[in-house]
Amino acid sequence: MPRFALFLLFCLGIVLAHAEYERSVPAANSILSKRPGSVVVYFTQPVEVRLSAFGVYALEVPREAWGSPVRLRQMAQPLVRRLLAGNAGRRVDVGLATTARTSRSVVLRLRPDLEPGPYVVVWRNLGVDGHSVSGFFVFVYRP
Repeated sequence: MPRFALFLLFCLGIVLAHAEYERSVPAANSILSKRPGSVVVYFTQPVEVRLSAFGVYALEVPREAWGSPVRLRQMAQPLVRRLLAGNAGRRVDVGLATTARTSRSVVLRLRPDLEPGPYVVVWRNLGVDGHSVSGFFVFVYRP
């Protein structure tokens, strides 16, 4: 019976799992001295790339906030809510580089003229399990 119980727990874990944020490049809350050419977001399971939305947006906040990841996340929340509701922001990516139908990682190319400042990466994904997950993280480009 213990093997059957372990099997049930394993199956329950698979059913409850969604395509959550796992990691990214650049990392969440990172401060970069070199301009990134792209952003890569890794999820815990594959997402339906064409049925999901991804974007990188300028976060217009005072310069003194750039060094505080906690403050940047707080200041980004109103923008993220507007973006997820369908209101446009100042987008700095030029689109997806990922061409696969489903993928655990999504690559967004950034504009070559990216200016120093804080940025928020936002997504609403549709996992292959049929569940939608939204999220965001911030990073700062400060040469």
